[in-house]
Amino acid sequence: MTYKEIDIDDGAEIYLPLGALLIMLHVVVTALTFIDIDASHKYHDFAGVQGWVLFFIKLFIWVYFIIKL
Repeated sequence: MTYKEIDIDDGAEIYLPLGALLIMLHVVVTALTFIDIDASHKYHDFAGVQGWVLFFIKLFIWVYFIIKL
């Protein structure tokens, strides 16, 4: 998809729910950082489950774009 292919007027029923879904996913992943906020083994905000979730999301997006090229 390129910028020229996006028709905001006719695509609002697609892009608005998709944007809302992405915002909800981001909020859930961000909320996962508070599960073990005071853990003694935690060296940064994305250690543990939330780090693995973000890693697999980014890996999936990377593989998707590599296959599409």
